[in-house]
Amino acid sequence: EMPTIPRPGASRGIKLVKAVFPETQEQQIQNHQLDALMKYILIDTPKVEDISKYVEKRLRKDLQKKRYGYIKVGMEIFTAIVSQTRSEAITFYGTSVIASLELLLSPQVRNKVGDINVSDSLLSWAIGTYEEFAKKYNNISEYHNVGFLIEAFTGLALSTSLKERCLGCRGLLAFITTVDDLDSFVARYIDIGTENANRSRIIPAILNNIRSQSDEGVPASPPGSPLPSVINPNNASVQELAVSCLTELARSVSALTIQSLLRAVLHYFHETSQWMNNSFVTKCIRAISQKVQQSPVIVHELLQYLDIVQTRETKLHVVRALIFLFDNIRTSIGPVIEVLFPLLRQLLAVSAKTKMDNTSDISESETLLEQNIVKCIGHLGKKLTENSERVEAITFVIDKMKTQSNPIKLALLMQALLELLSNSNRIPTGAPHLIQEFLPLSTQPSPELRVTALRILSILLTVPKRGSTASADQLAQNERNVAIRKMMLEHLLYIDNLPENFVLVFNILKSMLALNGARELEYSVPLVFKLEAIAFGLISREEPLPVQIARALHSFVAAYLIHLSQTFGRVPDLETYINEIMVDNWSRSLSFKDGNLVEKKKIFKKSKKTIAPNIQFERDRVVAFLCGIPLISQEFASRDLQQILNLEHDERNLYSSHLTSSTSSAPVGSPFNDILHPIGSVPSENKKSFGAFAHSNRHSTEKQLITVDDFRRILQDRQTNTTRSTHSHSFNNWNQLLFQKTQTQVVSKSIFETPMEDPDLSLLATPLFALRFPQLQHVVFLK
Repeated sequence: EMPTIPRPGASRGIKLVKAVFPETQEQQIQNHQLDALMKYILIDTPKVEDISKYVEKRLRKDLQKKRYGYIKVGMEIFTAIVSQTRSEAITFYGTSVIASLELLLSPQVRNKVGDINVSDSLLSWAIGTYEEFAKKYNNISEYHNVGFLIEAFTGLALSTSLKERCLGCRGLLAFITTVDDLDSFVARYIDIGTENANRSRIIPAILNNIRSQSDEGVPASPPGSPLPSVINPNNASVQELAVSCLTELARSVSALTIQSLLRAVLHYFHETSQWMNNSFVTKCIRAISQKVQQSPVIVHELLQYLDIVQTRETKLHVVRALIFLFDNIRTSIGPVIEVLFPLLRQLLAVSAKTKMDNTSDISESETLLEQNIVKCIGHLGKKLTENSERVEAITFVIDKMKTQSNPIKLALLMQALLELLSNSNRIPTGAPHLIQEFLPLSTQPSPELRVTALRILSILLTVPKRGSTASADQLAQNERNVAIRKMMLEHLLYIDNLPENFVLVFNILKSMLALNGARELEYSVPLVFKLEAIAFGLISREEPLPVQIARALHSFVAAYLIHLSQTFGRVPDLETYINEIMVDNWSRSLSFKDGNLVEKKKIFKKSKKTIAPNIQFERDRVVAFLCGIPLISQEFASRDLQQILNLEHDERNLYSSHLTSSTSSAPVGSPFNDILHPIGSVPSENKKSFGAFAHSNRHSTEKQLITVDDFRRILQDRQTNTTRSTHSHSFNNWNQLLFQKTQTQVVSKSIFETPMEDPDLSLLATPLFALRFPQLQHVVFLK
């Protein structure tokens, strides 16, 4: 049926708009007439009010008479008016457009249509017009109740029809991307704490469609694939539209709004049991964090939710969501301890009821949760960009370990620390105290736990790259080196060691060599030959070493000596000597390859075969080889290198807290300290500024206390029998240096260069003079 012919005298605008409609509804819009109409509107904009009212009235009439082709033309006229006029013109046509949208979006109207294809067409025309309207003007509430549109779009998004769900998500996306006050929108329609939100179905509608693609068998994009920054609503899938809705909800809103949005999403996960749908959960978390600037808020909410949920399975999926979040957000996560502390609390709470004797079984879910929390802490390490953050985090974990008596929980904390260090972008610098604080915790009864501890130490001792700033606190570095050497010796002598224990200690000693250069030989060579003596039973022990451990020690020494040759300049004779001895004598669980001690088997097999004494290395021969290496001999130019490397390890330890700096050839520090011989029972009347504690010989247990005055008299007796002024000069220097009231003194280089003829007095020219006095084999100064 043709529309009524306009009355004579009708406005020119009405005539133009009627001319846009074709003769029959099956025909297309008259585009040339539409162009004429738009020119008229642009010249006389207020006339658009009468035109829009006419179009609205005609739409209602056409809908009643089921002239759907004319309805399409009417919506196309509205779309042209919206897109081509200035934003101010909306005051003339806004009410009519919104009323027409309400008409076509009404479920009652669509139900009367009956034909699903026609219904979809009506919706499509309405959504297309609304998308243009929303782009032009975002304060739609001025013309109509926004709640109707939201409910209409939401209802479509929750439909069983894929076409309707796509149209509903398009409407929601158009609204969300153009609304002027997104914070108010979220607070009113999404916050689960408000009455309206309980009626609102926006979040369920959006999230249902995010997971619907995989439910329908349509391949979903992988969780790690990038989200599209801009999508074409006409061509996008329902999942892409829903993801964009969630992403836009989180854009540039306040922290409080993000909190409300995330709580609504987490509530949906819980109510619909979707936490186990890992790909869906990570896609939602990623969508929320895509444009948000308040990443710490998201992290905080997930950590809070981790405390609230009760089941291990749900906790596991929350932790996995945190891991995904740490990997994908680019902004800061906030104060590191506020993130690390809840994770450690959860880690320790997993096995809180586990008995210390390990009689209670740990379920698979517990183990899996523990592993993922540890992994999450490791991924947290990737986000620590500042050195201060890394030091703070490491210190915090170490402090937790110090107060932990449960070995199971201690093992978990150690695993967490290892993950944290392994995933950090850079190793903390300038904090040698970290190693010293951790070292006492490294000696654990379990060989597996000691392996973890040694891995941590290996990372902390990583040689900094060129250009990095080393610690300026040389004394702290020296004290750290002392503690490391002492602890490495202890680690090697456990009878239940695994091959990996030896490999890791070897790597740590390699790091010490890289850090300290040739000066490290002053300590490491005596140490490895003490290990050799222990391996061959030359040093008595309360508990004899098993043969397999003794053989491993011998292999350890061989590998270290070859490494010295390869590091400071190949010495073929030394390597040939070591390799000839080690033919068929390497531990079956260890080997040396490409400069590394390598683990061949996971455990040592017990062996009844004793280690042959004739395969022990000749120390004098090895030392002679090392002294022939120019890089080593040059470092010790002013000192007797052969004498130093031939010292017993216990004697060498007397000096180990005072490393000589790499730029000076003069020894640093007093030659004696109380590392090996602590004296707690010395009578107070004998404790003057310093005292000396002596053994009559190296192997005697008889102890004799002599005072400073006694020791001074011994030296003066030596001086009395000496007439050379050079001897007197040297003695006076020693006399002045040794008895000053200070713990550490620098011995001047000139003393070492003073010629000495008297054999006994010449020993004053080295820092080892007291060790060579017949009366004083071991001397320790007391504070």
